[in-house]
Amino acid sequence: MRLLPVVVTGLLTLAFAYYVYIPLPDAIQEPWKLMMMDAGFRATMHLASLKAWLGFDHYITSIRQSMDGFDGMVKRSESGAGVMPGVKVSDVTFAGVPVRVYEPPAGGEGHLRRGLMYLHGGGWALGSAKKGSHDAINRMLSDELNTVVVSVEYRLYPEVHFPVPYLDCLAAAKHFLSPEVLARYAVDPERVAVAGDSAGGNLAAAVSQEISTDDTMSVKFSVQALIYPVLQALDFNTPSYLQNQYVPILYRTLMVRFWLQYLGADLNLESQFIANNHSSLHHSKITPELRARLDWTVLLSPKHKKSYKPVIVEKGSEGVLKAVPGLLDVRAAPLLAGPEVLAKCPRAYILTCENDVLRDDGLMYARRLQDAGVTVTSEHYEDGFHGLHTSQIIALPAVERNESRFDAIQRFSDFSQALPVALGIALCLGLIILAAILLQTIAVAVSFMYFNKVLNTMQESFSRSSVSCLINANLRSESEDSAEDKKSDPCWQVTKQLHYHIEKTMADRFQKEMRDKLTGVLPVLDPEVRGVPLPKVAAHVTGISSSTELPTTDGLRSSRGYLGERIRAWEGQRGLSFLQNMELRGGELLVPRAGLYYIYAQTYFRLPSTEETDGETGEAKEEEGAQLVQYIYKKMSSYPVPLLLMKSSRSACWPRGQEPGLFSLHQAGTAFLKPADRIFITVSNASAMEMDGRASYFGAFLVG
Repeated sequence: MRLLPVVVTGLLTLAFAYYVYIPLPDAIQEPWKLMMMDAGFRATMHLASLKAWLGFDHYITSIRQSMDGFDGMVKRSESGAGVMPGVKVSDVTFAGVPVRVYEPPAGGEGHLRRGLMYLHGGGWALGSAKKGSHDAINRMLSDELNTVVVSVEYRLYPEVHFPVPYLDCLAAAKHFLSPEVLARYAVDPERVAVAGDSAGGNLAAAVSQEISTDDTMSVKFSVQALIYPVLQALDFNTPSYLQNQYVPILYRTLMVRFWLQYLGADLNLESQFIANNHSSLHHSKITPELRARLDWTVLLSPKHKKSYKPVIVEKGSEGVLKAVPGLLDVRAAPLLAGPEVLAKCPRAYILTCENDVLRDDGLMYARRLQDAGVTVTSEHYEDGFHGLHTSQIIALPAVERNESRFDAIQRFSDFSQALPVALGIALCLGLIILAAILLQTIAVAVSFMYFNKVLNTMQESFSRSSVSCLINANLRSESEDSAEDKKSDPCWQVTKQLHYHIEKTMADRFQKEMRDKLTGVLPVLDPEVRGVPLPKVAAHVTGISSSTELPTTDGLRSSRGYLGERIRAWEGQRGLSFLQNMELRGGELLVPRAGLYYIYAQTYFRLPSTEETDGETGEAKEEEGAQLVQYIYKKMSSYPVPLLLMKSSRSACWPRGQEPGLFSLHQAGTAFLKPADRIFITVSNASAMEMDGRASYFGAFLVG
């Protein structure tokens, strides 16, 4: 027993190491930090998925809560690190869109300042303009570069889908670029930029294209800064997607899921998108000209193409482009914009990372902008990966000042010195949170297994109890026990009483519903009131005199819960019978739509005379009477036992003489039926029925 704690500790350590470790490219420096960050993110994703599976909340909401909690702990531990006390921060709305405005402490008296609209990333589902690293970066940009920064809090998934986030950003951009707003914040109209990272880079590129082609805008963006932007969703097999599909923190499958969520598509299409089935050659909407705009075999350099081959599918998924039209919308995929649009775009700064699935999106866009005549400053990090924008975004002003990246980053040396301390504290907190998440996951799994075992034990105990007879009552045939045995069996008595109360309750409920439905439907019976012809739903089925099919003999009450013997031999196509928008299945009329129906039935009986002799004994049949009963039942999918709608009966005496006795039963009435309801006929003496098509029949038609 003394070795047990050591063994448990060792196993937990191995499990923790196995969960944390992931192979990384050799170029990434200090890979263990990236492993820890990725492990924390994966643990948060797994816990959020578990909570969503248990029905607590949407998994995106759970991830946001975890990120908010971690951000709060980091802020408290940093004791004000990275906070610029001189920056004025105000939360306002631009054209109804929430934004956070950062004004530098220097003020705008006597001179104009730069303006920057920043759009945060997060897969159109996560992140915030007011929290985390985005808030810290915007504060520093405003303070160090004397820049008015407007960070847009656009709406996210799952609350909204495309194009709502784009429209939010476009509305805020047009409001910010209005001369009145620029004058209010003392911003130079010639030095206004738009920037964004990841999904924010997608929105920044799309907004920049729209603003540059809008002739009604007197002020336009002079610079666009795109930090590892995501720009297309037609090809998930570019060299960077294949090379970095397992490199954290943005895996290829996660990027595909973000796209599906953003475009409001079915998440089950993930495998189709990864295989490029959604952009196969048989899609006529994807023209050769459109494919050329993202042809990486032409747009990428040999260094980045390497030995990868294009994945081109001849014939893929049908109807995907129709179901997901946003795939070809340039507002969602700016890389698909035509050269005439790109030529009007402002100067660009595009940052890409070698170990990022989005690398080729940024490189192809930079190439297309250059081919269109736009000045592009392209910066590529050989050892970078998705998410390293904490210090890179400060290179934005270098586009205007022609400064080197080193000079731009040097302006933030104080912040760079504070990063290791904050990062160390964040990693320690990350370890604690990761351990807590793992323990919570294990506890939930153990609790689930325990309660599942308890429920199984209770179920077995219940099945052996006396109450189990109520469940197994229908499994026994009616002939197993005699009448005397049934009367002395308490289980049978309970079952009989329950059947009686259930039938009574259902009958009362049916009568109440009938009264309510008749009150609301009967005024519709007059076509002149509504001016609309009544729907043509009707059926008339007749007996088949030549049929050899016998009715089901179930006794007075069958195990299926109805009286009499079912008549199945009905004709619905020939002779006088017809079916109009109704179906006949197994002797039952299937109701196609809800409404008030008129139901009628007639059955014809031929009783043999008393002088007919028995074939075996030769003795005459004794005089006796016969009870003839006809039932009309309704079968509902929501209730296992058919419901009796109507019945008709009469007493008949055996005829004297050689001629047989002929008797008929007829009944009709109205009933409110729902779709998929079935109506059928049973009788008490099926063997005596005369199945002539003019004598035995039943039907129904919709009256309102």
